[in-house]
Amino acid sequence: MKYIFVLILSTIAVFNTFSQDNKIKEIEGDLKLAKARMDKEVNDVVLGKKAQTWYLRAYVYNELAKSKIYDNLEKYPGEVALKSINKCIELDTKNEFYSELITILLELGPTLYNKGITNYNTAVQNKDVNNYKIALYYFDKFYEVIGILGKDDKKFLDQFVKYNGINPQKTYIYAGFAAEQTQEYAKAHVYYNTIIDLKATTEHEKTNSFPLVYFYETELLVKENKIDNAILVVDKGIKIWPNNQELIISAINIYKKKGDDDKLVEVMEIALKSNPNNVTLLYTMARTYNNLSRKFSKNGYQGTSNKFRDESISSYKKALSLNPKKKQTVFRLNYNLGIIYFNKAARDYNHQVGTIEDYQNTLREAMPYLEAAKVIKTNTSIDKMLFKIYTSLEMREKAKTVEQ
Repeated sequence: MKYIFVLILSTIAVFNTFSQDNKIKEIEGDLKLAKARMDKEVNDVVLGKKAQTWYLRAYVYNELAKSKIYDNLEKYPGEVALKSINKCIELDTKNEFYSELITILLELGPTLYNKGITNYNTAVQNKDVNNYKIALYYFDKFYEVIGILGKDDKKFLDQFVKYNGINPQKTYIYAGFAAEQTQEYAKAHVYYNTIIDLKATTEHEKTNSFPLVYFYETELLVKENKIDNAILVVDKGIKIWPNNQELIISAINIYKKKGDDDKLVEVMEIALKSNPNNVTLLYTMARTYNNLSRKFSKNGYQGTSNKFRDESISSYKKALSLNPKKKQTVFRLNYNLGIIYFNKAARDYNHQVGTIEDYQNTLREAMPYLEAAKVIKTNTSIDKMLFKIYTSLEMREKAKTVEQ
């Protein structure tokens, strides 16, 4: 059905105040009787083949969808109205009813959208899966309306959604999230990817998309264990919004899970540029640097290993300098720093690197961090390292406090 729209937005709100079809007058009044009549007529052998019959049924069910008095007559009147509209389009070969159908759609669209938003908000507030299901249903039907209205005239569609204060892009996110919460993952991907374009330029996506949808799609792909696909989405998202913490954290978790320390460092360096005093990021960065240090040491690249070890120490110290409040965080920072220095001393001693004095100085660097960790929480590992340090530095009285 080809529509040619010549429309002024100011007239949209009053479209339903008049009609060329006198048949409307015959069914106005009691919607219950009108519903019964139209349900009967669409099943009539003769009347059921007429476009007018289906138009009138669409009109009645649209009124039911708007009504709060007759909402118990039909569970989903909007769906029946849409089916009737599509049937009318099929039978209306001369386009006699296209303007009347457009009038119905202009009312039905916002009705479905508002019911979707209402149920979505209730679902978010109450964490209610059933409301997510209902919201998704209404969003699906809203987009069916959008599909008909925008079939031949995108400019008209843009005016319609703008007039009604609807953001179709954001609604794709709501619909996708509702689908995800009801475990309709395939549908969630469809909605999310309606506004995600991995091939588009950064500027295009920054203007036409949202970081939240990239985050949702990434997390859903991770949930489905599609890690490589998740990486494609989150990497694109970070290129567009390098300061978005949700995307950064998502990427960090993915690369940690994948064991890709090189990419993990790359992402964290991006994150720290916009949030240099984030203790959690600094801690994760320090651990990653230390992992890389051990990896390169194992493969015989000691120079590179030392470089990453020093980066790890620097990150741990910076995190400590920010005076984190959580005791567990303070413990981990001190404990890990102490281990790095202790292991360096042990390695240098075993490989005869440097002098005895160098060895002892490194142990002295480890000592205050291990002691600080022990104040918060002691364990056998800390006691063994401190005992080794105290005896090596001839600190006999201290050695007695952790005597093995």
